[in-house]
Amino acid sequence: MAQFSVKKGNPFPLGATLTPGGIQFSMVTSGDAECGIILISKQNVNERVRIPFPEGVRRGNISSMIVEDISPSLYAYLFYEGEKEFVDPRAGRILGNEVFGIKEDDSYRLFSDVDTDNYDWENDRILCTPFSESVLYLLHVRGFTKDKSSKVKHPGTFTGITEKIPYLKELGITAVELMPCYEFEEYEKIDEIKKNGNYHDDSGGSHRVCAESRDRKLRYQRLWLYGRRYVL
Repeated sequence: MAQFSVKKGNPFPLGATLTPGGIQFSMVTSGDAECGIILISKQNVNERVRIPFPEGVRRGNISSMIVEDISPSLYAYLFYEGEKEFVDPRAGRILGNEVFGIKEDDSYRLFSDVDTDNYDWENDRILCTPFSESVLYLLHVRGFTKDKSSKVKHPGTFTGITEKIPYLKELGITAVELMPCYEFEEYEKIDEIKKNGNYHDDSGGSHRVCAESRDRKLRYQRLWLYGRRYVL
C-alpha cells in the first residue's frame, strides 16, 4: 500500500471530512495510548496501513490530522487506540455485511466510509404544521412494512414507507416519527434481533435496513413533497 503524508488538522468537525488535497481525521481519545487511523483498501480488505496521529496534534482529548492525497473511493478506515480498533461513531457511511441478517462469513468486519454525496434538496424547507393540527405516527422502519401484508415492493425499508404514503394520508397523518434508525451490530443479540425485527433496547438501530444515505434522503424528500415530514 502507498505511503501517506500527514499534517496537523483541526479538532472539529469530528470524524472524517474531505478537505482540499486530502481527508481530515479527528477523534476523541480517552488515554495516553497511541491512537490513529487504519486505512483499508476497498479492493482488498486485507491490505491495511496504520497511520498514528503525529506528536503535537492533540488538543485536550481530541487528536486530528489531515492525510494528504488520499481518495475516499479507494479506502475505508477504522480508528484505533492502543490495541482497540473501532468504527468511527460519526462516519457518514458504514461498509460491510451489506444484507441484513445474513452474515457474509465468520471473519467479516464493519468499516467506516467517507460520505461524499452532495445531495440536492431542491430548496426543501421545514413544514411548519402547528402542533395543534399535527397527527404523528410512530413507527419502526423495518417493522412497518417487513410483513407481506404491507403489500409493498420494498419491505422493511425507507422505500417501503414511501409506498405507504397514500395509506398515511388516508389516516390523516401529518408527520412520521421514526424509532431510532442508526447503524448497529445486529449480531450482538442476533436471537433478539430476529424476534423483534432488528430492534432491541441497547441500540434501537437498523443496520442496512435504510439502504444508502442517498436513498434515505430521497425518501425523506418524497414524503415532504406529499406534505408529510419525518421526525427522528
